[in-house]
Amino acid sequence: MLLIAMLFGTALALMGAPAAPVTQLVETLSKAFFRIVRMVTSLAPIGAFGAMPFTIGVSDSARPFPRPRGRRA
Repeated sequence: MLLIAMLFGTALALMGAPAAPVTQLVETLSKAFFRIVRMVTSLAPIGAFGAMPFTIGVSDSARPFPRPRGRRA
């Protein structure tokens, strides 16, 4: 896949002016993709801080003295 992308980019660069619309489309799509990545990475800490309390609550590790395992006589 990487080889195909490199060959495609090289071919577009060598074509010059006739490939300008395709080059502009690829640049616009890459800007949109990186904007999406920026949004996801900026919201990731909120998701992580939301997942930590849920995990602690489900695993019952927030208790100061954990419940004993097994049966008691």
